[in-house]
This record gives sequence, structure tokens and C-alpha cells, in this order.
Amino acid sequence: MNTGKRIRDFRVSNGYSYTDFCKEVGIHPRTLSRIEKSGEVKQKYIDKIESRFGISLADYKVDLSDKSVGEIVSYYRIKRGLTRDELTAALGINKSYLSAIETGGRVPSASLLLKISKTLKINIKLLMPDVPDNEAPIGEKVRYYRRLKGLKQKELAELVGVEPTTISRIERGIVILSEDRAAQIATVLSVYISQLQ
Repeated sequence: MNTGKRIRDFRVSNGYSYTDFCKEVGIHPRTLSRIEKSGEVKQKYIDKIESRFGISLADYKVDLSDKSVGEIVSYYRIKRGLTRDELTAALGINKSYLSAIETGGRVPSASLLLKISKTLKINIKLLMPDVPDNEAPIGEKVRYYRRLKGLKQKELAELVGVEPTTISRIERGIVILSEDRAAQIATVLSVYISQLQ
């Protein structure tokens, strides 16, 4: 990765706007734009950034582990070169809603997170770290895929033909699923039965 991209990654992952970053480091916005696009960076700018933030750009890697979902969405939107208008058009939502997601004012549904991950070409686990692994109980998997599909327990219950309390008990591991019921739930959730087992 070139130094200009590392600078952009550092700026975006730490929540700095162009203007704020330029003021913080003492770089003209046109210079920063050129640096981030071309990757050509004079040593004096590298020195300014490294000394101001106490980092080494040569070793810098983005750590998103402590970032919120909104910050991760914002990071990858900018990294992919998309404006909010472009991403909202692709997602079919309005700009103020995306802005609220990115700033932490709104929590998107699981189904919207899936659309976002596909649009930004990132792994859903970055946005939904609670993706169950193969060893997770069936109930956790049902809850995860239900949320991913954007269904409430009551809605899943209606589609499967059971009481909402039954879905709640399945998700909490109180009710053991028969093979037929597991196949029925898998069909409704658009997953393979093996994903629930």
C-alpha cells in the first residue's frame, strides 16, 4: 500500500474530515488531496503527520476492532471512493439515514447491514461480529439469520406456523428443533439446513 493510501486510511479510521486533518497537521487541503490520490508524499509531510500523531506510516495498519458499525461503514464508503449520495442511491435509503448510521445516531437492521456489506464489498462479520460459528447452538444461528433477514420473532413464527414464544424458546435453546422444523425454518430464512446444524 502506498503512503498516500496509508495517510487516507489513518485519517478516515480516526474520524478526521479533510478540513480537520489539514488543520491538525498544517497541510493545505489541495496538497492532502493530491497526496491521498497519487500516493506521492514529500518527506516533510510524512514527518509532520508522524510527529503529530506519534505513528510510523510505513508500519501503519488500520485497526477497526474498537470502531462502531457506523465508523466502519464510513471508513469503507470513503475507502471505496463513494459519496453518501452514491451509497444511499445503491442502498435505497435517504442520505440523512446514512448520516445517522455513520455518526452512531441510528442502528441499521441486519438486512440493511447485509446490503451495505455487499455494496461496499466487505465481509458481513465486520459489521455484525456476532456471526455464529459452526460450534454455536442452533438457537443462536436461528436468531442471527432471522435478524439478517430482517424478521421479528413474531414474523418468523407466522411464516413457520408456530407461536412467537416457540421461536423465542428455540433461540434461547429451550426447545430442541426437529429435523422437519429446522428444514422449514431454514427455508423461510433462505439458508441451507446445514447452516443451522
